[in-house]
Amino acid sequence: MFGVAGERRLPRTKPNRHEPPTIKAAALHALCPRCGAQSVFEDMVRFQPRCTSCQLDFAQYEAGGRFAAIITMLAVVVLTAASVLVDSALNPPFWVQILIWVPLTMASVIYAVRLGKSTWLALRYAKSQLPD
Repeated sequence: MFGVAGERRLPRTKPNRHEPPTIKAAALHALCPRCGAQSVFEDMVRFQPRCTSCQLDFAQYEAGGRFAAIITMLAVVVLTAASVLVDSALNPPFWVQILIWVPLTMASVIYAVRLGKSTWLALRYAKSQLPD
């Protein structure tokens, strides 16, 4: 296609690199804080050694097991309070309680640990990028 002045318009192409995500987006979606690729976790809650896209070393931002233990305890306290409230309000049978709370506890703890670790990673990376 030609423009009004007779110059040829070329299609705009996106650059080949990813834009860095915001801290909130990196935490919620487990994105690499440098390039935005979904390559933070190797399995359920373990960081990969490096980003598969930009080779950012995740090991230097690892918080360790104490951080995951604190998040797990907080999630279990919230779920225990919720189960006591449900039990006192509805008084469901024991098998219904098991069907509800066992999968909900597992999913909540895994998601809370993933969210906490990816938030920690994004915050630590953002802090390391600040000028001294």
